[in-house]
Order: sequence, then structure tokens, then C-alpha cells
Amino acid sequence: MLTHEATHLYFSKKENPHFATDHGGLERAVRRLASSFEALLSSTDQRGLPLQVLKYMCSLFVEICQCNYERPIAKQAGIAPRPLLHLFESSASIMSTLKLFDKALAMLLECAQEECFNILMDGSQQGFCFDWVWLHVAASFPGPVMSFLLKMGAEEFKQYALTIASHEQQGNQAAAFETHQLYKQKFMPLAETFTYLASKRNAELSCVTREMLIKGIERLENGDGAALTNTADLSVPFLFKMVASSPDVLRFLVQHASELVKSSVILKACIQMSQISKHCILPVVPGVAHTYTAFLKQFLCFLNVEAIASLLDTALPFAFDEHVFDQLSPPNQQLSIAVRDGAVELVNEIVSIITSSAHSQPLFAINENDVLGRCAIDSLKLKEYVAGAMCGGERGKFNIRFLYAFCVAAGPMKTYEVIVRFILDAKDKQEVLKGLATAIICLFFAGLAMEAVDADTSINVTWIENLKTLNEWQKTASEEHPFKYIRFEMTRLYGQLMTYLLGWTRDELDRIENDANITNASERDEIRTNVMLTVIGFSTSIGPPPVLKPRLAYKLCAQFASLLITLLKFAGDDEQSDSFSLFISACGPVVQFLDSQAVYVREQFATHFIDEAFSRAQEIFGGSSVDVWENDVWSKNNGNAGRGDLEGAMKQMNVREDFGESLFDRARKIPIGKWNPSDMANCGLIGKGIRRVQKVKLQARYYVFSSYCMGWFMERLVKKKLLMAITLTDRICKEGLAWSFVWGEWELEREAAHRLASLDLETFIIIRSALYIAVANTVSDVCFVWSMMSAIAEVHPCLWYCIPLLKAVLASVMIQFENSPSQKSSPPKKLLDTLDRWFLLARKGKVLPAQMTIFFDVITGVTYREGFLILLDLWRYFQSVVNMHTITAFNEALERSSGVAPLKPIKVLFKFSFF
Repeated sequence: MLTHEATHLYFSKKENPHFATDHGGLERAVRRLASSFEALLSSTDQRGLPLQVLKYMCSLFVEICQCNYERPIAKQAGIAPRPLLHLFESSASIMSTLKLFDKALAMLLECAQEECFNILMDGSQQGFCFDWVWLHVAASFPGPVMSFLLKMGAEEFKQYALTIASHEQQGNQAAAFETHQLYKQKFMPLAETFTYLASKRNAELSCVTREMLIKGIERLENGDGAALTNTADLSVPFLFKMVASSPDVLRFLVQHASELVKSSVILKACIQMSQISKHCILPVVPGVAHTYTAFLKQFLCFLNVEAIASLLDTALPFAFDEHVFDQLSPPNQQLSIAVRDGAVELVNEIVSIITSSAHSQPLFAINENDVLGRCAIDSLKLKEYVAGAMCGGERGKFNIRFLYAFCVAAGPMKTYEVIVRFILDAKDKQEVLKGLATAIICLFFAGLAMEAVDADTSINVTWIENLKTLNEWQKTASEEHPFKYIRFEMTRLYGQLMTYLLGWTRDELDRIENDANITNASERDEIRTNVMLTVIGFSTSIGPPPVLKPRLAYKLCAQFASLLITLLKFAGDDEQSDSFSLFISACGPVVQFLDSQAVYVREQFATHFIDEAFSRAQEIFGGSSVDVWENDVWSKNNGNAGRGDLEGAMKQMNVREDFGESLFDRARKIPIGKWNPSDMANCGLIGKGIRRVQKVKLQARYYVFSSYCMGWFMERLVKKKLLMAITLTDRICKEGLAWSFVWGEWELEREAAHRLASLDLETFIIIRSALYIAVANTVSDVCFVWSMMSAIAEVHPCLWYCIPLLKAVLASVMIQFENSPSQKSSPPKKLLDTLDRWFLLARKGKVLPAQMTIFFDVITGVTYREGFLILLDLWRYFQSVVNMHTITAFNEALERSSGVAPLKPIKVLFKFSFF
């Protein structure tokens, strides 16, 4: 009870630092009591007391796990044997009882080892709650404990294999399945314990494992244990089962016992394992084929260079030496074919890993790689690989790929040596071609980046065409051609290649656009088209890419988005007839890239694309930039806006603009100097001809943007629409109004934000009004904002996350109604069009109930003053129904549902004053 209480108080304190109860006294009591029992054990020579203590401690540890594994601190650490062991060892009271447990266990291992292990096995029947105790026991007494566990595990494995073989012969699949599940639970603690000690590189585990492996190999060499019988020794298959449980075990055995494994031993072990069901040895892993070769290939990435070199030396004879299989009897010839094919796959995978490392690591040290380092030191070894490369079949393919990796890693001098050896030893042209294809391509790659920098890249794109040609040669070559198995790994290195290529392309497009030496527009268009078509052809050739790392995927999303917006700038220009088709062609590699990646990558691209469109909206679509805070009232002078600045912002929305500008005011703005034609285009003093041409170009770009781009990320999915809604609100409102979901009183709403002590009440109103006006100006000036909100409104409740935008537009309209100098006049058509668009959008997104759409019909027939009162009632309606609880309810519903949120539109329960 003392241990339970002390443990509970200790974990409570760890979970809550403000927990006030002191547990030090209880821990001292447990420590003193445990010390007394240790002294009592030391003073007795009988084994009855240690046995009783061991039994009681096993029951206590099971109870401790049962009472605490569901605590928050245990879930945070991880509900597994290893995290639980570290967690329990952090408690002083449990450590005191563990010392007493170790004392009793040490005494029993000397005088009553069999009874000791029987007690531990009885504790194992408690299942998961005793697994952490096995880890502690194995770490404290690795020699005798692991010797017992491996011996017992081998016997259990033999019984397991015989039972499954019997069920399969009888065709009893149900019984076989139940047996698999039963033994899976039995072997789990043993595998966890083996992996735990292997990760610690325990020396005693190495001795025990080597001893077991030596005895098993002796039985195999003598031919006694090859057949699956009751007297068979299945130590080697059992150890392979342990290897399949964790890469740490494979790394440990390769490091400590690889010299024991010979070719004859492997062959006999394969014969023995072929008689055992693979389900008894290999676990089922999603995405990995249920074969021995697939498991070894999967584990290669977890091995160090020494282990990979040892594994390669072991597998090479089985892959390319025909005499290895001479000792097999005719009935086992089919097995020899399977072993050879698996060995060929394994060595090819090892060469692929080495080649990828040589390409991806700029500071790759060949001397630190055992496989390649031997060729750099031993010329006879290099000569052996060159001779093997000129052979036919799979051996020739392997040696060519190996020499290719060697040339990439070793540098030019060793590459020259490889070329010379090929020329001296070659007998015909085909063999010389293999040598040149192996070595010269490496030199080409080494000088690739320098060529790209030094060349006149606006015209010379030969280096990109060469890369595409090499990739196409490799894809279209016959199976026996050297190009087929050199493997340039362009698709595998898609992320690195395209990151560099897109950055280079973006810089080149900017340089071509700003190059003063290119005076002819058609020449500039031809150069741009040539560069883009070459890049598009290469990116299409090496795609589709594999799933990239998040860092590379994020960077490619930003680069593709920037490139498309840059090309969109030229779409719709009559002088550049190929600009539209060039933009459509550039969309192909982008779609290919997005289709091959995870869903979150498409969301990243959508965000980057919208940000890029916003930042260049004035340049591409006309209107104004989305960065309104850099030009408007609030960010001017670092937020210290003067009264004159704020009044200037109000003039942007002054109702006098709706009635036209005074002729006297227009005359005052006419400059005295001469006008350039480009300055006259938008001055309002000439006809509509030039302005109409520019408007047509902007409309063409907007059509391309809305037709070909918006469809990529505006699918009818709640999560995608929700992402777009949040992004749109954040980009337009920014810090000023981004999270102003709550609708306050109209009189107080204008005064609440950004209160400065030096400003009077009227200036407060101007400040808040200016913020609303800034957002409303952005919504109206950036042409695609209304279209995006309309697409967002198609799926309920996504438009609710654009409430700050709707609120700002409505507030700007109300400001104009309230501040109109002629309150008895009718609102102008421009103002009513904005209000009409707002009502349609709010109704479509189910923000506004259907019965409230009559408001707009009423406003069109009343004066400014009456219209303001109606809009004020509308504002008060939103004040009553929109709050943070509403948004929270939407969030919870979206988390529960992957489709459309099951929420009904809000009913009208508000009484309007004008009815």
C-alpha cells in the first residue's frame, strides 16, 4: 500500500506541478522497508524467503502497471514496455522495490534458477503489464536471462512451426489463424527484450547469441536439423524471426556474428526455412511484400556502412556465382532460382542506396564507405569490377552501376582510371561503350551546375535538353542496353532537380524581361518561350515524382505558384500570341506534381498561389494591391495616423464620387507640362480606345485565372473551402480585422479598436471607419475576391469564416449611408450594386436567412436615411446571432465530419424595428 500511495502521489505531482501533497515521507518509508527486507534476505541461506519475495514483487509490479498505465503522464510517455520502464524507474519508491526484487532474483539465480524462471513465467501470464519487468530483468541479468529466454523461445518456435504445418496439411485455416494470434502475443515480450538489449549493444547478449548460432550451424552442417521434425534444431530460423522484429537486431547480429555465416550455412538455412510457413517468421507490414527479400530491402536503410558492406559480400556469391548452388540436390533447384533472384534484387538495392548517397551528400567521403573505399585502396578490386562490367547478364548490369557510383564519389582522377581500364581490357565496341557510358556521364554531371551558370542561359538551354535526352534514352532503351541499368536517378531526385531548375527559370524570366539589350518584343517572347518549353519538357519527362520530403514539397509549391503567376502576366497580350498556350502547357507539370503528392501539399500550393496572386494583383489584374495596410491609414507612420490622413481615407469613399467630379476640381488637376501617351491612358481626358484594350487584356487574364487555376483548389470539399476561407480572410484583413467575428453595437464598434489617448471621439470613429474602408476597397479592387467568396459559399458553413470580410463590406456601405450629405436623396447605382452583390453572397453561403433578402428590395426604393436604418437593423441581427460560440460550434462539427458539416442555417428570431 505504501508503494501504491507513494507512486500515485509522485505521478500526481509530475502531472500537476501545483499538487500540494508531499510524498517524500512515503518514499522514505518505502525505502526503509525495502532496505530491511534486503538485510533479511542477506542474513538467510534458505530459498523459501527469496521465492516468496519474488512472487510478491511480481504481483506488485503488475498491479502498479495496471493502476498507472492509463494516467496522462503514461500516455504522454507512450504506453509501451520501454517508455513504461523509464517512467517507473523515475519513481524513488518503485526503484526501492526494484532493488529488493533484484536482490531476491540474484540469490535465486545462484541456487534455484529453474524455480526462479518459473515464477517469472507465471508473471508473464499477466500479459502486457509484466513486459516492462522483463526489460528490467534482462538489463540487470542479461547473461542467464537471455540464455533462458532464447532457449525457451527456440522451443516455442519449433512447436509453433510444427503446429502450423499440421494445420496447413489439414486445411484448417481457422485453427491456423488462432495459432498465429496466440504465438504472436507470446513472442512479443521476447522480441521487445531482445531489441532493447540489442539497441544497448549488450556484450553478454552477443555471447549468448553467438553460442546459440554456433550450435545451430553445427546441427545444420551435420545435416541433423534440415528437416522439419520434432528433433530438428530451429535456432537459425528463430534468430531470423528475431531479426524481422526490429532493424536493431539485424544491425546487432551483422556486427557481432557475420563471420559465422558462410554460403553453405545460408543455403541449408534457406532449405530449412522453406519448409516453415512464412507467417511464422515474418510479420505482416502494410506496404511491404511478404517475402524475405522485401524485408531485407526494407531494413537496408537502417544499417550503417559496415553492415551494408558485410551484407553485400554475403549476397554477391549467391547473385553471380553459379557454383554456389552445385551442392544442392535436384529437388531444391527451384529454391536456388528463388535465392539467386532475391540476391540480385538485394545487391541492386544496395547499389541504389550507395549511388543515392553519393549524389545527395555534397561532402560524401569515399574512404568512410567500406564498399567503395576498398576499390579506391585496392586496384585489384577495381580491376575485378571493371572485368565484371564487361560481362553480360545481371552481373554486368550490377558492376556497371557499381562503377558508376564509384566514379561519382571518387572524382575525376579515379574516373580517368576506370576509363583507361575499360579501354585496355575491352575486346569490342560494345564493351568500350559500357565504360564510357559509366564514366563520362559522371563527369558531365560534375560540371553541370557550372555550365548552367556560365552559359548564356537566355538562349543556350542545351544542358536541360541533354538531361532530358539522357532520361529519355534510359526509359526507351532495351533491357540489355547499358543505359537501361546505369540509372541516372532523375525521378528519384525530382525534388532537388526541380528546386534548382525552377529557381533558375524564375531568375531567367526576370532577366529576359529586364534585359535592355533585347529591344524587339517578338525576340523577347521567342526567348521566353524557348526557355519555358525546354523546362516543361524536362519536368514532364522525369515525372511523376515520388512522395517528397515536406521541405522540398513546400519549396516546389512556392516556386510553381510564382512561375505560373509570372506566365499569367503575359496571357491575353496580342503581341505575345503563344503566351496563353504557354501558360496552359506550364500547368501540366504542376498538375503532375500535385497529383503525386499528399493532400496537404495541394493545400500548400493553393495558399502559395493565392498569396502570389494577391501580391501581384495590381500588376496582373489591375485595381490595387492586397497590401492595403502599407498604403492606407493605419500603417502609415508606424500606426500613428494623423487626423488629416484619416480624413483622406474617408474621402476615398466619399459619396461625392458617385455624383461625379466638379469641373473646377478636374481643371485644377490638369498639369501644365506635356502628356505622354502612356500617362494619358487612364487620366480620363481621352477616349475609351486605349483603356478598352487594357481592360480586355485584364479580363482575359482573369478568365484564365478563374477557369484554369481556381478549379484546382476550389473543389466541393469542406476542408479545402475552409482553408481558402481562412486564408482569404487573413490575407485581406490582416491584424486589423482578421478575427473580428463578434458584431458589437454600431456606435461602439467604430470606437472600440486602436484607442489612442491623443485622439478625440470623432477621430476614433474615423479610425475604425478607415479600417473597414481599407478592407472593402481591397474586396472591390482585387477582381477575384468576390469570385473566391462565391465559390467558398457553395459549401456550408465555410462562408462563416469570411464573416470579417462581409462585416467590413457591410460597414463601409453603412458608413456611406450614414455620412451622406444628402440624407433625403436615393442611393446611387454603384452603391446599390455593391449591396446587391453582398446580399446574394450572404444568402448563398447561408449566412443570411432567405426571408431577409427582401431588405435589398426595400433599400432600392428608399432614401439614404431610411436605408441606413434598415441596414442598422441588419447589423443588430448579426449582433444577436453571430458570436464566438457559433464559430466554435462550426469548428466542432467540422472536426466530427469529413464531408459537409451537418448544421442547419440559423433561424430568424429577431424582431426588426422598421416592420
